[in-house]
Amino acid sequence: MAKVYYTYILSDQGTPFYVGYGTGDRMYSHEKFARGDKDLGYGLGEDYNPRKTRKIKKLLKEGRSVEYSYTEFESKEQALNFEMELISQYGRKGIDKNGTLMNITSGGTGGNTIGDHPECDKIIQKRSDSVRATYNDPVKGQAVRDKIKATKLLNGTWAQPLSGSKLEQTRALCRKNAQSQRMRVYQCDLSGEVIKEWESMKQAAQTLGIGQGAISNAINKKTKSGHPLKAGGFRWIMR
Repeated sequence: MAKVYYTYILSDQGTPFYVGYGTGDRMYSHEKFARGDKDLGYGLGEDYNPRKTRKIKKLLKEGRSVEYSYTEFESKEQALNFEMELISQYGRKGIDKNGTLMNITSGGTGGNTIGDHPECDKIIQKRSDSVRATYNDPVKGQAVRDKIKATKLLNGTWAQPLSGSKLEQTRALCRKNAQSQRMRVYQCDLSGEVIKEWESMKQAAQTLGIGQGAISNAINKKTKSGHPLKAGGFRWIMR
């Protein structure tokens, strides 16, 4: 049986937001990944397009579905050429005027979109510059922040002022964290012998140039085999 190649479109209420090429169940891999399946297809285990993933997660969270459509071809070249045509037709968001797609490249790479395609760095930089310019503009930046707040208020994720028992719990946690930062920590060699005593985790981290989080992990966590973690080549304990 001949292998079937196709070009597919992922849409939201009729508006395309991603175009791709594939075989088998490739077009469904993006939604599977957004749902927690770590296989993107074509051996891709890394999320090379997080903006597209966030879009799909948003649809799922809102109880909506990704809309799928595809066109089959007899050869890979035909499918890739049609992919490029569609990306050119719909345009890429932040790259082309009125573009709706979240594709990184202009297509035709056959899944090679992780970053070694020469177009990727240019596209990512252009998007980054566009976002930076928006936030640096007082009017546009405030409009974006207002939209984010309105969306979070609508879906219930906007942080509300604490009160009552929840406020007391938060204050107690803050006091506990502050106290832990003041507790003395001990820098040890790999055999567990104390080398130096420090007045706080923060002091040790800043003096030795080691991440405070790394020291904290070395104190509180162990490796899978049960051995203490190291930070900066040392073992750490707190008393």
